[in-house]
Amino acid sequence: ETRWHLARLLGFKDPPGMDSRLALDYFSKRGVGGGVDAEYRTDDAFGSFIGYIMTDRGKDDLGRVRHDDQDNARRNVDPNRDIRGRFSFRHRQYLPDNWQLSVETSYISDRNFLEWMYRDEFYTDKAQETLVYLKRIWDNQGFSILGKVRINDFARETEELPTIEYHRLGQSFWDDRLTFYSSSQVSRLRERFDKDDPSPGKGGFYSYLYTRNEVDLPLTVGTFKIVPFAAGSYGFEDREGFHTDLQGRTRDRQDSVFLGETGVRGSTMFWKEDPSVRSDFWDVQGLRHIITPYFETAVYQPSDSTIDMRDYIHVGAVQRWQTQRGGEHDRRSVDWMRLDLNGTWVRDGADSAIGPARSYGPAWFVYHDPSIPFLRRRTHAYYGIARDTLSADYEWRISDTFTLLSDANYDLQSGRLQQMNVGVSRYVHPDISYYLGSRYLRPLRVNIDTTGDGHFDIHERGSHSVVGAITWQLTPRYTATFSQEYNFDFGHNVRSDLTIVRQYHRMFYALSFSIDESLRRNMVMFSIWPQGVDELTIGSRRYTGLTGAVREE
Repeated sequence: ETRWHLARLLGFKDPPGMDSRLALDYFSKRGVGGGVDAEYRTDDAFGSFIGYIMTDRGKDDLGRVRHDDQDNARRNVDPNRDIRGRFSFRHRQYLPDNWQLSVETSYISDRNFLEWMYRDEFYTDKAQETLVYLKRIWDNQGFSILGKVRINDFARETEELPTIEYHRLGQSFWDDRLTFYSSSQVSRLRERFDKDDPSPGKGGFYSYLYTRNEVDLPLTVGTFKIVPFAAGSYGFEDREGFHTDLQGRTRDRQDSVFLGETGVRGSTMFWKEDPSVRSDFWDVQGLRHIITPYFETAVYQPSDSTIDMRDYIHVGAVQRWQTQRGGEHDRRSVDWMRLDLNGTWVRDGADSAIGPARSYGPAWFVYHDPSIPFLRRRTHAYYGIARDTLSADYEWRISDTFTLLSDANYDLQSGRLQQMNVGVSRYVHPDISYYLGSRYLRPLRVNIDTTGDGHFDIHERGSHSVVGAITWQLTPRYTATFSQEYNFDFGHNVRSDLTIVRQYHRMFYALSFSIDESLRRNMVMFSIWPQGVDELTIGSRRYTGLTGAVREE
C-alpha cells in the first residue's frame, strides 16, 4: 500500500486548508487498487472526499472466531465481484443567520468491502449515509429539516422524506421559577430492507410524530441543587405502531401512545483541603478532595404497556484528589486520583444480563436521556441500562510518567462482574514507554441470527485478553515498537506487531511485521517518509508519530 501527496505529485500546491492524497496499492493475492482522498477547510465550510476502486480475485476474512470451525460465515467470504470500491463525500456549509447545511453521500460496492478494506472506519466512524440536512440554532432554540435516502441496496435503512424537528431548551417563565424544555419531531419515513433478506418486513411509507415537553422547578436547599420535574410525551406511528412490552413480548398494536413522567434530579459539591499532606515518594504537595454527588429518579405512567418505561433510580459521585506538582517556578495543579462511581436500579429489569446483539449495555446508556427514544421503543425495549448495575471508573496518576487506569461494570441481579479493564502506562526517561493491560468481558456465549432465517451464523462469547505495547529508542538512529494481544478464553494469540524505524539523515525507514490471528492475516510492510512531511509517506503512516520533533532532535 502506498500513499502519495496528490497535489505535489501533479506539480502544484494544495489550496489553503486542503490536504489531498493518492492511493496506489498492490495486493499479491487480490489485485490492484487506486483512489483519491482529500480533506478541506475554509472559513465557512469543511468536508472530505474518498474515492477508491480495485480489482479483486480474493476472499474476505472478517474475523469473529467461533467455537467451531464448521460453516463459518465470517471466513473466506466470496464478494461475488471482480471490481470493488467506494465513493464518499461529506460537506458542511455555514450559512448566514446561524444556518448550517450538511450534504453527504456514500456508495459502497458490496456489504463487506468497508469492513474488509477500511476496518477502523467501519467500527468507529459515523454511518454511511446519503442525506441533505439543514438546521438553524439560535439562543435556546433549534430547527432542522433532514432528507435521507438509501443508495446501497444491501443495507437496511429508514429513509426520512423528510424529518422536521424543533427544540426549545431551558426556557424560563413565571419570573424564572420554572424552566421549560420541548422537543418535537414530524417525519415521513420509509423502511428499506436488505435485498437479500429472506423475510423482509413490511415496507412502504408511513408517518411518525413525537413530542416531549418537560417543566422543571429548580430549587436550592442548603448546598444542594434539587430539580423536581414533570414531563409528558406523545407518539404516533401508522405502519406497525407500538407493539412490544418491556420484556420484549408482542402486544396489540397501538398507533397513538402517551407517556407521563415525574421525577427529581439533584446534585451538590463539597471539598476539603489539607496542605500538610506531603510525600516526596508519591510527588504529593498538599491534597484537595472534591466530591460531587448526584442522583436522578423518575416514575412513568403509560397509556399502554407498549410504551411503558422502566422506573429508575440513578445515583453516583464524581471524585477528584488534586495536588501540586512541579518546581518552584512551574508549580501546577494535577488530578492525582479520579474515581467515578454510579449505580442504577430499575423496575422490571430485563430477564437476561445480555440482550440481542448491539441492543443494550453500558455503551448504550445516555444519562441525560435515560428513557428509550420512542422511534426505537416501537418494536423492542432494549436501550440504556435495563438491569440493576454498578459502574466504576478509576485513574491514578502515580507520577507524571506513570498512570494506572481501570473501569468496571457489575450486574447486581446476577451478582456477576460484566466487564473490567485495568492497565498501566509508563514512560521511562529517556527512551522507553510502554502499556500493559487486561481486558475482561463476562465469559458467556451468545448465538446471533443476523439474517432472520432461524440459523445462528455468529457465535459470540466473552473474553479475557492481555494487551501490551512498548516503544524503545534503541540508539539515536533506531527505534523499535512491539505490541501484543493474547486472549485466554480463545486460547491463542490475537495480534502481534513489530516495527523497526531507522533514521538516515532527514529520512526515516520502517519495516513492520504483523500477525493477525483474528483475521488470519500476516503482513510485512515497508514505509519511508521525509522528516516533518508525513504527507509524502510511501507505505503506512501508522508509525510516523514515533519520529516527532522530540525523537528527531
